[in-house]
Amino acid sequence: MLTPTTRPPMQCVPEGQIVVDFGRHRLTADGRVELESLAHAYLGRWLGLVAEGHEAPPPGYPASAQFSLTETRLDLPVRRADALDVMRALDALFDRPGILSPRRRKP
Repeated sequence: MLTPTTRPPMQCVPEGQIVVDFGRHRLTADGRVELESLAHAYLGRWLGLVAEGHEAPPPGYPASAQFSLTETRLDLPVRRADALDVMRALDALFDRPGILSPRRRKP
């Protein structure tokens, strides 16, 4: 279990995007799969609302409706109304064993 001081920092930027900096952490293979699944499920639900006419498309749609996941960072677009719930889901995911491991320092 990661403590609040060892979890990767997350922030929700005003443009409606959650940014996670893995910095001192390494995303495991299982963690990458779980994180991609969460991002795809969230974006699929959001874009389903857009397709059904219940929600306006995000600015810059469709290019803006994609997430970016690298070894060091996650950028996930979110609706402002969903930001807190998505951050809680990410927090719960990072609490699970086997998702993140400490990044080893190079000698």
